[in-house]
Formats: sequence, structure tokens, C-alpha cells
Amino acid sequence: DALSTCSEFSRCCKSVSNASILLKKVRIDALDKDSLNILDGEHHKFCSIYFFENEMRRVEPGGTFTYFVNLKELALSYNKISRLEADVFSGLVNLSTLNLANMELEVLASHIFRGLSKLKHLFLNNNGIRQIELDAFTGLSALTELRLFENKLSRLEAFCFGQV
Repeated sequence: DALSTCSEFSRCCKSVSNASILLKKVRIDALDKDSLNILDGEHHKFCSIYFFENEMRRVEPGGTFTYFVNLKELALSYNKISRLEADVFSGLVNLSTLNLANMELEVLASHIFRGLSKLKHLFLNNNGIRQIELDAFTGLSALTELRLFENKLSRLEAFCFGQV
């Protein structure tokens, strides 16, 4: 049953470091701060999270990733997310790769990537991005790779890339 699976997963977390989470083709409608409670305080041990093809529609702002201070890679690609709010990735202070490709994103909100000063690789390709709000990319001083191809951008606002 699901409870014993979660319990076993939590026990396993206590004995590992530099661990990864991979959830593929598991129906997850939304991700919020309570979604990952099964980790039982072991969030700091994870360096990678991959949520592929889960039909996820939203990631709630306000602490979903707060405790993943050592996370280096996060992939939410191949989901049905159409909008991500400002500060949704807050807490991911060591993140270097963020894969948001192949989703249904339409707008990049202002300050969506705030606090991701170590981010080097940002994949936003193959979405439906029509608009990039002012200051969406502000603070991404370490960014070396940005993939925006295969979107629906027709024009870019002045200063949308901020300090990139």
C-alpha cells in the first residue's frame, strides 16, 4: 500500500546522501509544500529531482522547495504546467540546472527565478511562451545557457533579461 511505500522511502532517505528523486508517469496534479512530506526532514540529502510526464498542472508558490538547500538539478519537463508564479523556486539557493522544457508555459512572471543566483542552465524550450514579464530573468548572474527555442514569442520587452 502507499503508506508502506512512503515509509520505506523515508527510511531509505536516512541512509543516503546526494540522492535523486525520479517520478515518471505518476499522476500528480499539483506540487506544494506538503507534497514531499514523505521525506521526513531529509530534504537536504537530495541533489536532483526529476518529475517527468506526470500531467502536473501547477507548482504552488510559498515553500514547495524551501528545504531543498542542496538541490543542484530540478526537472519538471513534459508536464502540463501553464504558469509559474514569482518566487516559486525560492529556497533553491544551490540550483545549477532547471529544466522546464516541453510544458505548456505561456507567461514567465516577474521574479520567477529570483534567488537562483547559481543557476547556469535554464531550459524553457518547446513551451507556448508568448510573454516574458519585466525582471523575469533578474538575478541570474551565473547563467551560461538559456534555451528559449520553439516558443510563441513575437517580441521581447526592453530589459526583460535584466542582469543576465
